[in-house]
Amino acid sequence: MKYGPIAGFPEDISGLSGMSPSEAVAFSDRMQASGHLLPDWKAAWKKLLQDPRMQEIQQEFAEIKFDKARKMMSHWNLNSRRALCFFFDIAVQNGSMSGVQPGMPSEVELRSIIGDRSDTPTTEQRQLAKAAYDRSELASHQWRKDILDRKLTIVFGSGVVHGQEYDFTGLFSELAAISEPA
Repeated sequence: MKYGPIAGFPEDISGLSGMSPSEAVAFSDRMQASGHLLPDWKAAWKKLLQDPRMQEIQQEFAEIKFDKARKMMSHWNLNSRRALCFFFDIAVQNGSMSGVQPGMPSEVELRSIIGDRSDTPTTEQRQLAKAAYDRSELASHQWRKDILDRKLTIVFGSGVVHGQEYDFTGLFSELAAISEPA
């Protein structure tokens, strides 16, 4: 997709998608100091993200990921907000569930996956916890804990990811099935 030039940045960003990983890291380093965006870059990104054209582009890409998440939900025969959030996160962060099959963990497997959580998992949570673990095992060793923490936070509605506590219980309080789009 071609959307035209993007003006207002301190440096040309048109070639970002074609950069090698080392070039992308160097580019990122030029935008920040001590881990924070430089003021001119922050202003440029803020302006870009508020631009209706950029919001349209983001919406197009989000719809692609949303459709992918719905297909994964269907394959796993799940139809709740929690499952949609879980599979949308998979679509965005991991790409797919390729190599992971639906299944129910044994009690021993489940306890090994979820640790000392006091929750009594629902059938769906058991399935998703196993899916989270199986998907995390497909990742590079260095990312497995991050992936599992993130996915289990969605599965159980709360948790800690990268040191930040999250509580989605309000989001999942109504676990009604998601209706199909009109």
